[in-house]
Amino acid sequence: MPAATGSTGRLSGHHVAALDGLRGIAILIVMLHHFEFLLPGGSWMADTVKGIFYTGWSGVDLFFVLSGFLITGILIDTRDAQNYFSSFYARRILRIFPLYYAVLTLLVIVALHPTQIYYYLYLSNWLILIKDGWQPNVAGHFWSLAVEEQFYLIWPLCIWLVPKRFRLRFTLAGCVFALLLRIGLVATYGPSQAIARNTFARMDTLLAGASCAVIVRSESMVERVRPWLIPAMILSGAVVLWVDVVQKELRVAGIYTETAEFSFLAVGYAALLLRVFLGQGSGSIAQRVMGAEALKATGKYSYGMYVLHVPILLTADFFLHQALGLGVNPWTSIPFVAGLIAVSFLAAKTSYTLFEQRFLRMKGRFEPRFLAPSLSAEAPVLTGAGT
Repeated sequence: MPAATGSTGRLSGHHVAALDGLRGIAILIVMLHHFEFLLPGGSWMADTVKGIFYTGWSGVDLFFVLSGFLITGILIDTRDAQNYFSSFYARRILRIFPLYYAVLTLLVIVALHPTQIYYYLYLSNWLILIKDGWQPNVAGHFWSLAVEEQFYLIWPLCIWLVPKRFRLRFTLAGCVFALLLRIGLVATYGPSQAIARNTFARMDTLLAGASCAVIVRSESMVERVRPWLIPAMILSGAVVLWVDVVQKELRVAGIYTETAEFSFLAVGYAALLLRVFLGQGSGSIAQRVMGAEALKATGKYSYGMYVLHVPILLTADFFLHQALGLGVNPWTSIPFVAGLIAVSFLAAKTSYTLFEQRFLRMKGRFEPRFLAPSLSAEAPVLTGAGT
């Protein structure tokens, strides 16, 4: 029988615009975190604003949850494809590698970026162990991309091997394992950036997203978790803000951040994702916000913005603050931050249009192939109460 290709019945084949908005929020708060040092301090209000900007580091965890949800959904829906593995890896390579390696190579040439072999192998998150220390650099933010690629190197095999009825228990067990691993490492060695960038210790946010992908494919699971979504979001957000903004000594100590806080973020962001996903089409305020064109566009180009914004930031900072000697003050910092966001967006859009799309068009050659289209789908759950 000839192979048939189609995505009509697959839940992952449906584009959810609100998730683009959520991705837009993720990249914006990550950028605010990296721009925090540009803001002046000294007063209660200024320090509070800087503290809020600082909490944007958690945007990486939101990216992890989103990625875990979307990628796991694709894997579940294509589990029975004849080219399951080759389709997944080829399509991911075409989406991720071209821009990553182009920018990395440019940084190596222009900035003489050191230790590039680890970056080329997507192992930069382990550099802190290899080099016995973490030094921020122009490609330092690539550590999160390394975590994702290492995780997705083995995750397709896990989805392929684990029976459908055990998937949720498997992903939740992985979340618990990551928490216990962090606790054990902190208790043994103390807080360290090596823990914060350890693939196995940070996989709970990816697995939280994977759990969401399993849940939305079961009506009974959706109904069981729905009442807990808002409480989980409120609790998670309150705890993170209390630690990062109010009780800064806990954040500085690192013990809480590198143990429980990552778990709170995984739960809170997973609840947010489910709330947004299940509320699509409801016309609620949250859906209208997530569906705003500017936010969706930001989400569309978020990968390019993530890759490019640190080199843009450091280049602009060098010329304006070091070469020209401009000081950091409220009158220049806010426009500077806004300008950096705008430039990063335009650079990412240009990259997507002129460069990345050339590779994205090739993804069609690697569509999953099924013996029968009906076998490719698990029951989709696309409706629910508004957010």
